[in-house]
Amino acid sequence: LNQTILANNRQKERHSLEFKLCQVHFFHGNLEEVLKLVDILLASLELDDPLFNDVLELKGFIEENYLRGDQITRDAFQGYILAERLLRQGKRTEAASFYRSVSEAYPDSPVADEAAFRRAKLTVELGEYDKALEQLVFIRRSPLGDLATVMTGEIYDRLLHNSEEAAVWYFKVLEEYPESLLTEPVRYRLREITTAGELN
Repeated sequence: LNQTILANNRQKERHSLEFKLCQVHFFHGNLEEVLKLVDILLASLELDDPLFNDVLELKGFIEENYLRGDQITRDAFQGYILAERLLRQGKRTEAASFYRSVSEAYPDSPVADEAAFRRAKLTVELGEYDKALEQLVFIRRSPLGDLATVMTGEIYDRLLHNSEEAAVWYFKVLEEYPESLLTEPVRYRLREITTAGELN
């Protein structure tokens, strides 16, 4: 039994390392190599393996933006990958600049909204809250509208300490995105605000 457990642990560790290798290739733009490695990894993973969904998501992300995309989509995706690599290196200002380039130069590409949202998150991290709120206005009109609306509420709530304005945005989430996975945590926070009597 101990040997079986040890073998399973070794296999999980190997799968985890293989996925990290996929990520390294991804962040260096070696997408053909990633796809090869991902297919090999998927063939050896069980459906209930915690890594399975992550690997499948990475494969789908590359297929949408690289395999099925035209040259403009591919260029946008390469810019997005570069921004991601800079972010992992801790170069937040440079990453934000590349996210901005992707979202503004390739507004119709599949990664444009994601790039704009990542930029807004970085802007918050850099402490530029008003600028982030301006950026989120445009993202609210995208498929990431629920995320942008929640983030707007959180900026007012947790960073600007304006509970009344935060409540307005949290209510918007509940009204405009009732199917969003974020509605439950938003409802919980809204209850906390109102129960604590933080509203003026």
